[in-house]
Amino acid sequence: STREALTRFVDRYKAVKADTTLTFVNPDTDPQAARDQDITANGELVIRYAGRTDKTTQVNETVVSNAIQRLARSTTRYVVFLQGDGERDPHGQHNFDLGDFGQQLTEKGIKVETVNLAATPSIPQNTSVLVIAGPQTGLLPGSVRLITDYVQHGGNLLWLGDPGKTYGLEPLACLLGIQFGKG
Repeated sequence: STREALTRFVDRYKAVKADTTLTFVNPDTDPQAARDQDITANGELVIRYAGRTDKTTQVNETVVSNAIQRLARSTTRYVVFLQGDGERDPHGQHNFDLGDFGQQLTEKGIKVETVNLAATPSIPQNTSVLVIAGPQTGLLPGSVRLITDYVQHGGNLLWLGDPGKTYGLEPLACLLGIQFGKG
């Protein structure tokens, strides 16, 4: 039965976190409990943790684990991608874009944003990780200075680059002690 399958599924989570509980609510026999728990669809799984709630009608390990990760974070995390110099797009679906990566981050409850430092000369204060994803043109010296300052002040950076050129990011590469090889 569906209840038995769901119980077996949740038992895997209980093996890791013993205080996990599973309660079934039948909206037909107990409509008040369904309203109290904000159950709006048949077969909906409501996951609660630390006063926060996430709901899904898809019950599989990926969906449930992502929901638990979202709830476990006490604050929203922002991954900010540089844009404006030919970088890979975290929302794009072309072969060279990072749309799948951006979607996976979103599913885990991480906000994916972009910033063009030439148009908006500051890195957002709420940035958890700044991503430089393969620029194709040289960054302006002012943009490089903003990135270098961000890193020097403890900012997290994910730099994805193709071999060879650094597109004006030599000061950052020097600061980090990295080199991009040829080939």
